[in-house]
Amino acid sequence: MGKEERNLTSEIDRNEKLLKDIFRNCSDIVFRKIRVAGHLQWLVVFIKSLVDEKMIDEHVIKSLVKNDNTRDEQFEEVEILDDQMVSAANTNTTGSISEIVRLVLMGYAVVLTAGDSNALTVTVSGLDKRTPEDPTSEPVIRGPREGFIEHIST
Repeated sequence: MGKEERNLTSEIDRNEKLLKDIFRNCSDIVFRKIRVAGHLQWLVVFIKSLVDEKMIDEHVIKSLVKNDNTRDEQFEEVEILDDQMVSAANTNTTGSISEIVRLVLMGYAVVLTAGDSNALTVTVSGLDKRTPEDPTSEPVIRGPREGFIEHIST
């Protein structure tokens, strides 16, 4: 049996269920729902340990929430969402589930829109930037003198 390329549907609930099934064993995946008038309008998907959450909040979530009261039907298309609402530097659109999974695993955030079979991918990677330091609590007579301190999620 050949593996066929699967694409998103225009039903956001079905897309959410599909992505949750794909990422079912991933403990740090985040599905952030944004509702308008009680209806699920957008779904932002990302891996918490690979992204800069501050950048997602400021450039993606804030843009969607700020415009949810003044928006009309024109923002339901992903291309217009990309041009007018999301203020991140590097964005793209795709409808391929395998491409979405690949990008999420690389540290992108994906914005799914209700009624659209394409998703907006946003570059928001935020890798740890800690540099090696000389450990102060453990003196070393021979060998390397660098030490790292990382979060448990890293």
